[in-house]
Amino acid sequence: MNGNVEYCPNCGRQLEYFQPTPICKVIQRTCVCYYEQKEKELATGTIRAREHMRKLSGLPIGYIEKTFDNFEPRNNDEAICKSLSTEFADKDYSNTGLWFVMAGTVGTGKTHISAAIINRMIDNCAIDENIARQFVPLGGFGNITPPCKYIRCTDLIAGVKERMVDNTATDFETICKNTAVLILDDFGVTRTTEWNQDLFYRILDHRYINEKPTVISTNLSVEELKSAFGERTYDRIKDMCKLPVIITGESHRGKEKS
Repeated sequence: MNGNVEYCPNCGRQLEYFQPTPICKVIQRTCVCYYEQKEKELATGTIRAREHMRKLSGLPIGYIEKTFDNFEPRNNDEAICKSLSTEFADKDYSNTGLWFVMAGTVGTGKTHISAAIINRMIDNCAIDENIARQFVPLGGFGNITPPCKYIRCTDLIAGVKERMVDNTATDFETICKNTAVLILDDFGVTRTTEWNQDLFYRILDHRYINEKPTVISTNLSVEELKSAFGERTYDRIKDMCKLPVIITGESHRGKEKS
């Protein structure tokens, strides 16, 4: 080193030097701006990945702010549901076939919990490389597959029927069959028909056989599920979900801001 003060060409900070041992050459330290830039790039990439996954997940814009942090349980059932669903959302999905069923009356927080599961999974995937590897194929975040797919059962039925016109109904159904984690909201609000029963059976049977994690929220009782969707579908749900969560209590609707 010639004794002259040198400055970083990027940020203008004075550069520092160090000598590891007396016999080593003097080495220039990497300027702190390099690490600041890397942190900024990481943060930006995380934000982009999170936004991209939320868009692909099908989660409505109004549900983006629904998280476990802002869900306030009002009774023991809701507290148990929050605890179990948080544990579900934080699992390693590379090797699990767990299903999670929330059954309860209208307005008891099932949709909030469903959205919170998606938001937690997306956040985990965006910030943790080990989790992201389960969902991101080679090629980076530009080709990322969302860790989960949210869809209301009425929208699922309508989506398949609409796509029959251009012969893409099978593609839409395949997404629901193969997404890493599927969240079916409002299971049972649709009119029961043989066509509906067959559609849900095909999707749930495929996920059952391939041990793909699935979340179901429903206003029906466990017994009513059997009569509404048939014994085949009911058996799949019963086999994969060892502990359905029954939520009781008054409706949250009109009593919460989020």
